[in-house]
Amino acid sequence: MYRYTFTIRGGDTPLKSGINWGHNGRNGLRQPTRTGNEAYLSISKQVHKERPIFLPQRGEKILVLTDDEEIFVCVVAQEYRKAIQTCGNNRILGAYIRERIDIPSGAYVETKDLSRYGRDSIRLSKIHEGLYFLNFDSQLTLANWEEYLWSIEDRETNILQEDSEKQILIESIFVRVHQLNIDIYGGFLALWDKTIEDYFVDSDLIIIKDIDTDNVLYDEGGSPLIVAVFNYCHSIDLETSIDDLQSLQCEIITKDLLFTNL
Repeated sequence: MYRYTFTIRGGDTPLKSGINWGHNGRNGLRQPTRTGNEAYLSISKQVHKERPIFLPQRGEKILVLTDDEEIFVCVVAQEYRKAIQTCGNNRILGAYIRERIDIPSGAYVETKDLSRYGRDSIRLSKIHEGLYFLNFDSQLTLANWEEYLWSIEDRETNILQEDSEKQILIESIFVRVHQLNIDIYGGFLALWDKTIEDYFVDSDLIIIKDIDTDNVLYDEGGSPLIVAVFNYCHSIDLETSIDDLQSLQCEIITKDLLFTNL
């Protein structure tokens, strides 16, 4: 997977590149022949270094499917394979993004436009050679919440509970599902090794708490979050399906809003 953010260092959108490739900053179009929709997705050198086969070579075409069921033929472009743009017409991708965030076609994209939409990045996943999936969904559900964790940079590790034999370490983020009245913590179980006098990771762990009482209702190791939630519902005789659960709206709570007794 690759996360591409539309903003650059400092939190602003780029003046003359990326999503605003067709613009001369806020002064209008770069050239009279441009429409303002010209755009590309930047691919950093680090991506190629860490995942050299994530993208094909420069000039090769790829098929990109989107979360809202659009399909684009794109091409790997520019020197060092540092961009992806729609094939034959680099205005198609820019027009698509502007339509999704509800601004006029060809308009200069600002940070406030992305903030109003609810997301400033996309996630590009490789499904197969030449086939990719682009996620730009702004509605958070149990089906896509993991996509949003990549957009949160201030993620620390805290201890959720601890005893003489084990501790559960989590990132300072949890998912709240109001319709089920639960908070879901994802982390890992760490066991104490007397030989090295330190903890070692034993397994992944999901902990489910009641929103009102903060009591632990259920825990499960080694399962995806959605499966653990399904098994929790089954344990309390709440009839539901994986599909129903995936459609539930939720919110990610960061450390600033964590309960003080954690």
